[in-house]
Amino acid sequence: MPQKLSPPIYKAIIEEAHAQGLRVAAHVYYLADAKQLVADGVDVLAHGVRVVPVDPEFIAAVKAHQVWYIPTLGLDESAYLFAEHPELASQPFLSHAPQPALAEQLADPAWRASTLSNTKKLAAAR
Repeated sequence: MPQKLSPPIYKAIIEEAHAQGLRVAAHVYYLADAKQLVADGVDVLAHGVRVVPVDPEFIAAVKAHQVWYIPTLGLDESAYLFAEHPELASQPFLSHAPQPALAEQLADPAWRASTLSNTKKLAAAR
């Protein structure tokens, strides 16, 4: 399972990148992580907060620090769309798009069941 970078490591990355004139993007999921990254100087938040609605405090911080925010609205939805309707992957428009490993995953009944189960768990947690 992927692990988050610890604050000392990502702060060093942000500091060095800024010293080199580079912007720093971070993939986020949780609101608390996003808030801390903004406070610590990140320039871009990718995929946005997806567990709870963002609050006015977070919005104010993003604006104050001029952080770019990329919500990637369809990221999670696309997974359960194909889990609920696997026949979509065989439509001519999409059938040649995924690489073989992804096409195999989309056709796997176990993956579909797991994805739909996780979707229901996330909805219940909200």
